[in-house]
Amino acid sequence: MSDVSRHDGDHGGVRAPAAPAGLTATPDTDETGDYWDRPNGDWGATDTAPPQEEQAWWEERAAANTCYMLGSRALRRGELDEAAHWLGRAADHEHPGALFRLAVVASRTLGPTGTPRAVFLLSEAARCGHGDARALMRRRLSLPPGKETLGAQDREFCDELLRATFPTPRLWTPNALRTPSVTDAIQQQPQQSRRTNTWESVQRVLEVLDLVGGAGRSVSAEDLRRKTSLPRTVIERLLVWLCGKGLLATVNDGGYTPGPVLHLIAHEASSGTHSHRLAMANTPTPGQTIGKVLAGLRDAAGAAVYIGTYSDGEIRVDQCSDSPTAPRVNDWVDFRVAGHASALGKSLLHQLDFDQRMDHLSRRRPVQLTRRTITNQSELFSTLDRHGPHAAQ
Repeated sequence: MSDVSRHDGDHGGVRAPAAPAGLTATPDTDETGDYWDRPNGDWGATDTAPPQEEQAWWEERAAANTCYMLGSRALRRGELDEAAHWLGRAADHEHPGALFRLAVVASRTLGPTGTPRAVFLLSEAARCGHGDARALMRRRLSLPPGKETLGAQDREFCDELLRATFPTPRLWTPNALRTPSVTDAIQQQPQQSRRTNTWESVQRVLEVLDLVGGAGRSVSAEDLRRKTSLPRTVIERLLVWLCGKGLLATVNDGGYTPGPVLHLIAHEASSGTHSHRLAMANTPTPGQTIGKVLAGLRDAAGAAVYIGTYSDGEIRVDQCSDSPTAPRVNDWVDFRVAGHASALGKSLLHQLDFDQRMDHLSRRRPVQLTRRTITNQSELFSTLDRHGPHAAQ
């Protein structure tokens, strides 16, 4: 396969090499004037290449630009998964154009709920030098206009991002409505049939819970199958679901007993037969169950384990499981002010949207606690989101 076409350039005497085979792309005819199509990789700080790795560094940037072109082409075709893949690879190298168009992908994919993600990507594109992104962020933050002219660097997608990040207020929105195909399918289904199926499912759940709760001992799946006359596959799926919801729990003999949630319901209701109370007596409370799980995680990790929540704009530590061999951390700084520097705080900040993060950092400004503490807002957000949802911090 032939190498990607590139402009000749002078980068400290090193000519930008071709992208690896398999990443070849030819610009579309309407992309001839693309401001951020930089086959030589000349965007951002180009003087940071380690001398001993300079050749490989320029190769990576040339490949990143090719990814930008492939992602842009997929975006025009509406192939959002493909666009996200290629633009994401280019964004890893802080390609300003890729970050800007990745914001378009986020907006199209997630709709109004994706606005915080799109704004974050816009802020990253602005940090990396994208003029349109800077103009949009200045407008969003109600700052005076700068020297950047809106649409000068990405006329093709600038208007779309402007509409997505500054939606026109209206009293109603069709976004929450079902698509026509889904609505039509539901309308074609007989209403009585839907109600019957729902009540049959509820009756199955109640019947199984009543049998287990009234047994006074563990009940096997086979016993439940015989007593309910349900098919084996149905009862097995139902038992897995009930255990996952905490309504039932498994014991060592392979049978099933009431779970912590069912125990809590029975306790709050303060009613039930003697057999129900007997069955619940040996079932741990939800608090005991959480403590047991934390202890298992602590022993597996060899370190203290914390549970924290973000409530009323503050980071709170709700529980901690430690031991002589897995002591607590020396919390010489309050967790509430160290959200930017602790694993617990970063995990919670990761779950907030852009505006919530900005609100938190405006009240709890990042301070240097150790030599590895991240105090730069953009760098912190990049670190939080680098590995996707639910990533370890």
